[in-house]
Amino acid sequence: MKKWLEKKFINIQKNELQTFIDMLRGGNNSEVAMTIAISTHLRNSLPNYSSKLLNPIQLIMDEPYIALDIGKLIKAEQKAKNPAFAAGWMVWLHTVRSCDDIHLRHLGKSMWKELERGQQFITDHYEYQDSLLLMNLDIDDYECFPEGLNPNI
Repeated sequence: MKKWLEKKFINIQKNELQTFIDMLRGGNNSEVAMTIAISTHLRNSLPNYSSKLLNPIQLIMDEPYIALDIGKLIKAEQKAKNPAFAAGWMVWLHTVRSCDDIHLRHLGKSMWKELERGQQFITDHYEYQDSLLLMNLDIDDYECFPEGLNPNI
């Protein structure tokens, strides 16, 4: 029973991650750039987590319930009708999940491959993104990949 439940849970996570990847694939360059800019801003807005989110395997060992915490942040953004910020948090939820289970790792790399496509457009669209969101985004180190999920390795 336990194995069956674990497999079902992994399949749900695979489907959610694949859906997110498909959304990124279907997005144009500025939409993907916006997603990477916001996810970077969210990472940088949490000083205690900024470097930890780039080392998700260690983060999971230090804080085993981090995925649940990020899930709560996603729900809060959805409730506040902030879909762009919910998507930014989804980047980190899927990052953590894909580092927590080897069956999801290849999908995590695929997600970061799609996000990499937006990296080259971040600076082109930076001023537009700031004016659209009515706030300044902290996009320092937007070109960094989480450890273990660099799609080019």
